[in-house]
Amino acid sequence: MIKIKTRVGMEGRKMKEKLHIVWSKEWVQFVARTLFYFLILMGLIYLYHYRTIQGGTFIYNEF
Repeated sequence: MIKIKTRVGMEGRKMKEKLHIVWSKEWVQFVARTLFYFLILMGLIYLYHYRTIQGGTFIYNEF
């Protein structure tokens, strides 16, 4: 098998190294994880709100 080194591969490696340096900072991890959990929370709230738009009846309301 012949391996061909391309410029894209080298640039990708440099980008990966830069991302590793940035991710190794504690405050970057904190901000990224906080945003990630915030987006999950907003998604759950949105899904909960979307469920109530139809105004489904509670099973015991019709008795």
